[in-house]
Amino acid sequence: MRSKYKKNAKVAWMYWKVAKAYIEFEFQQVMKSLSRLHPEAITYLCEVGYDRWARAYFSSHRYNVMTTNIAESFNALVKHARGLPITMLLEFIRDACTSPVTPWVEDKIAKRVRKSLNLEVHPITTERYQVLCSGQYDALVDLTEHTYTCRKFQLSKIPCMHVIVVAKYMKLTTCLQWVHSYYSTVFYQTVYADAVNPLGDQSKWLHPEEATVIHPPYMHRRRVGRPANKNRRPSQKEVVEQLICSRCHQPGHTRQNYRNLVPVPSSITSSSRRKKKDGK
Repeated sequence: MRSKYKKNAKVAWMYWKVAKAYIEFEFQQVMKSLSRLHPEAITYLCEVGYDRWARAYFSSHRYNVMTTNIAESFNALVKHARGLPITMLLEFIRDACTSPVTPWVEDKIAKRVRKSLNLEVHPITTERYQVLCSGQYDALVDLTEHTYTCRKFQLSKIPCMHVIVVAKYMKLTTCLQWVHSYYSTVFYQTVYADAVNPLGDQSKWLHPEEATVIHPPYMHRRRVGRPANKNRRPSQKEVVEQLICSRCHQPGHTRQNYRNLVPVPSSITSSSRRKKKDGK
């Protein structure tokens, strides 16, 4: 969507809004607004299929966790311990999480706690509660079936603001018992659970008789900014724009990458010939 309708930023913004909708009613409302703004985008999304990109129609659970670009997340976590030896760095990673859930889940729950301050709870039974926002119906919470009409908890397995306000009404100090074990610190620390043995005394290391000099690799001069990812697979029916040279009007390269000799215009050639003739 970003590449197909990149000239219309509002279309891309509304696409993300409709893709992240939890319930079908909210999904349909945004789709109506998008159809009035750009009917061609609606046709394209319908051809792709709602279950492939829309959260409200996805058949399973989506945890909203990016599995790519882990380097930036890791650097943000260990930015205060980068200069430590590798063994101490691993110990820092193991001890970074002291709560039952990961820091990302803690931050998300804290944001939802702030959003739940204006909500009211009306009990129906000991396990079912009606949540009101500004005196109007907002959601129905069923703690027995673990079903909530906003569907945020069913899909993300993290307590939504409706569950959080019900936990406050029940005088509970925390709502972490409803967080899925996928987000627990135990799962997080299991990745780094293997033992790392020390290298020992450096004076007792065995060195080869013939020392091998390893030179650093040759690095080409990088351009400023993030390098372009040319290996990305195009999306379905995505039109890949081909480069056209403004000098020779041939595809596959640009004016800066033109390698052939620049042809001299006929007007310049004829004028130079006249000057030579007049000089003679």
